[in-house]
Amino acid sequence: MVYASTCLWLVIVVLLADGVYRIWASILRAKVVDGFLLPGTLIQQLGQIVGLLVTGASAGPPPQNKEPNAPPPAPEPKIPVVGPIIVALVPMIGLAICIYAVASQMGVAILAKLPKELVERRAPDTLNAAWDQLRGLITLAEVTLNALRQAEGNGWKIFIFVYLLHSLSVRLAPLPGKVFNHIGAIAGFGAIAALMGSIVPDLPRMIEQSWPVLTLTIGWLTLALLASLCIKGLVSGWRMAKS
Repeated sequence: MVYASTCLWLVIVVLLADGVYRIWASILRAKVVDGFLLPGTLIQQLGQIVGLLVTGASAGPPPQNKEPNAPPPAPEPKIPVVGPIIVALVPMIGLAICIYAVASQMGVAILAKLPKELVERRAPDTLNAAWDQLRGLITLAEVTLNALRQAEGNGWKIFIFVYLLHSLSVRLAPLPGKVFNHIGAIAGFGAIAALMGSIVPDLPRMIEQSWPVLTLTIGWLTLALLASLCIKGLVSGWRMAKS
């Protein structure tokens, strides 16, 4: 059951990150957003390049009516079905490793203040359970904000931690039109983990140990999505009033 719930929460993480990225890309240019999220952007692009190399990607056929200044076609994996999933999975693994490293090194005190029970280890099986989990996400966002505000230590260290957490977690967002590739990658990861669990008995315990980091990521992305929606509303209202 832990594998199914982990996959469900990873899908939620991807969707939350996609929502935050899309909102800011509608306010600012996508290149500006990518530049602000530079650490996560670098890891994401490096992972994508590695995934393309692993799958033997090659440039697609040039368009018939190609304009002089048109960009070259994006490389496509040679392996059908599995290739795009691998290209989506490799950057996610790289970003997840970086998030875990940053949280383990710089956010230990913050992780200790987050209640792990707000992120259930089983998928909701009733409508009431689903609503309870949604309310739990709002509570988790509040607890995450309070944990960051009450964190002790150097202010610059906390600022750098928040910046790295934000840039790495938001870049978990899929590329345009690649959402299903990410969902397929998560499903494939869950299937492989379930198979490995029968060989490595300690694998569920290892997943349990990483649960606080998953809780922090979900809490921060929920908080970022709520803040982004408020800012988007203010910007849209200001633009309407200006016009």
